[in-house]
Order: sequence, then C-alpha cells, then structure tokens
Amino acid sequence: MKNIFLKAKHWQLFVLTFVIPFVIQGIGMSQFFEFFQLLGTMEESGDISPAAVIKPISNFFGFMMVVSALVGVVMFGWLWSVGIGLQGKIPEDLKMKTGLFKAALILPIVYFVGIFGVISFVFLNYESLINFSMASSVQIFSTIFSVHLLSIIAVIYTFVFVAKTVKTAELQRKVAFEDFIGEFFMVCFYMVGVWILQPRINELYSYKAENHEVD
Repeated sequence: MKNIFLKAKHWQLFVLTFVIPFVIQGIGMSQFFEFFQLLGTMEESGDISPAAVIKPISNFFGFMMVVSALVGVVMFGWLWSVGIGLQGKIPEDLKMKTGLFKAALILPIVYFVGIFGVISFVFLNYESLINFSMASSVQIFSTIFSVHLLSIIAVIYTFVFVAKTVKTAELQRKVAFEDFIGEFFMVCFYMVGVWILQPRINELYSYKAENHEVD
C-alpha cells in the first residue's frame, strides 16, 4: 500500500480526497433538500410520523459517513505511507521511531468508528432513548469530548511527524521545527499542499538516500 501512495500523482490524490467526496456529498444534500420539501407536504396533510423524519436523516448521515470514510481512508493511507515509507529514504542514524506515530494515526480511526457506531445506535433506538437520563447523557458527552480532544492532538502529531519525515529525507540531516514548518502547514492544508508536497514525495521515492552522519 505504501508504494501506491508514494507513487500517486498529486491530481489523483486530490480527486480521491476532494472531487469524488464532493460529488457524493452533493447527492446527499440534494436528497436532504428533497426531504424538506416532502416534510412541508406532510405537515400540510397532517400525515407525519417520527419514522418518516428519521429515515431521510439517517440516509443523509449515511452519505456523510461514506464521504468521511473515503477521505479518511485516503488521508490515512497517505500519512501512513509517507511517515513509514519514507523512513527507507532517510539515513540509518536519522530514522525516526514510528511506534507513537502509528498509535496516533490509528486513534482517530477508532474514534471515527466509535462515533459512527454511536450515531447508528441512536438512530436505530431513538424511541427507547427519549427518556434517557440527563446524568448519563452528560457522562457520555464528556467521554466523547475527551476522546475527540485526544484525537485532535494525535492528528496534529501525525502532521508534524510526516512533515519532519519529508524534510529529513530531502535534507539528509537532522532538522528542527523551523526547517519543516512550511511542510507542516502544507499537510494541514492538504487540499493545496498536496499539489506541492506530492511531486517532492514522488522524487524522494525514486532514489535511495545515502547514509550521512548526524550534524
């Protein structure tokens, strides 16, 4: 898998991450707007039920989950491939330990799957959850918020790791944050940054790094 993302062209990653998800999201939004028109008709006729409302909303969230999953798979694959794959282009004495990077990359995925499961459970059991206690709701929200915050920190760490990996592979020496701050922001603003970073990653992939001493 690493080779696929390291060899991929910038436009291919852009299409997978933004163009296709944008089209899917557009389909979902159009169906959601149609639901609002139908809802107005049902209100006028008085023929409205919770099930009639829940189903279109569930379908909309289904579309959004597909979009999120597609973007997540591409981003995960790209970050993993660059962070792990480019270690082979770095001198042996400069290679970075990848254990924490792998854990930080996997955590948001676990969080996303967990949120998807919670949303699905709520929509499938909405009737039985109407009388759910406030204390339990607060506890669940606190847990989700804590994991969400931890996931954000993990994502930032993976961005730093990937940016540092790219710069270290290019300079073939030990780098400080000021050396790769530009690459960090390119990863953060991936939609634009991929057009600049990916050609450099393609070039790094095409040759083998020499072994240099640490400065």
